[in-house]
Amino acid sequence: MLERLTEADKGTPEYESVWETLDRYHHNTSLKYIYYVRDEGDKNFTFGIDADPVAPAKFGAPVVCTDALYQASLGMSAVDEKPYEDVWGRFYSAYSPVFDSSGKVAAVVVVDFEAAWYEAQLNQNAKTIAIGCMFFLVIGVGLALLLARQFGVRMSQINCDLDDLASDMAELTGSAGNQPATQDRARTSDVSIEQMEATISRLRDDLRQHVTHLNTQANSMITAMASDYRSVFHVDLDKDEATCYRADPHDPEHVEEGVQFAFCAWFRAYGEKNVAESYRGVSCASLSPITFARPWRLSR
Repeated sequence: MLERLTEADKGTPEYESVWETLDRYHHNTSLKYIYYVRDEGDKNFTFGIDADPVAPAKFGAPVVCTDALYQASLGMSAVDEKPYEDVWGRFYSAYSPVFDSSGKVAAVVVVDFEAAWYEAQLNQNAKTIAIGCMFFLVIGVGLALLLARQFGVRMSQINCDLDDLASDMAELTGSAGNQPATQDRARTSDVSIEQMEATISRLRDDLRQHVTHLNTQANSMITAMASDYRSVFHVDLDKDEATCYRADPHDPEHVEEGVQFAFCAWFRAYGEKNVAESYRGVSCASLSPITFARPWRLSR
C-alpha cells in the first residue's frame, strides 16, 4: 500500500487507513512528528503521508537525508546520533524500514523528536545515574567503615582473651612453683601431685583448644578483610607496634606475614614514597583503628 499510494489517493480508504495508523501511534508516544518517506534513488527521499494534523508536509516534498535514513533505506532500523535541522526545527529521528512481500524496502517510517526535548531526557537520565552512584558510594563507604570498626573490636576482644589466658597460665605455673617443699608434704603429696598433673594437663588441653578457636576466628576475619584489601595489619598505636597478617604479593617492598615492625616510621616512609602531597596531612599520633583504615585503603 505504501508503494502504491500517491498524492491523488488522498481521501481514499487506503490513504485514510495509513494516516489513521500513523496518527494513532503519534498520540501514544512523546514524538513530535510521524510520517513515512519513499526512496527516489541516489540518496534522494520524499515525503509520503505526514500525520501532522496542523501543517503536514506536502506529499512528494524532499526530505533531509541523514546517515540513519540511508541505513534504514537499506533495510536496517537506525537512529540519528547527531541532530539535524530543517524548516520544521531541530530534531533527532528514528527510522524503521517497511518491507513488501518480496523482501524489498517499500518505504521508511520516520518519527521525529525535538532535539531540546531529547537532550533534556538525556540530561535527566545522567543526573539520575549520578545520584544513584553517589547514593551507593555513600552506602559502600559506610559499610566499609562499619566492617573496619567491627574488625577492630573483634581484634581487641581477641587480644584481651589472649592476655587473660597468659595471666591464667602465669598464675598456674607460679602456684605450682611456689609450693612449700617440706618433708611432711613430700610424704603426703603423691596423690596431690598426680591430681595437679592431671589438672595441669587438662588446663593445657583446654588452653590449646581455646587458643586454636581464637586463632580460627582471627584467621576467618583476616581472610574476610583480605578479600577487600590487599594487605591486612594489626596495629597497636599505643606501643607503635604493627604486625603483618596478610601481605600484598604484588608489592615488591611488602612486609612479610608475621613480621612485627615500628608502625609510625614504616608508615611515614611508605607515605613519603607512595602517597600524594594532598593526602599527607594525617599524623601517626592522631590515628585510630578507624581513621587508619581509610588512608591505608586509599594508599593501597
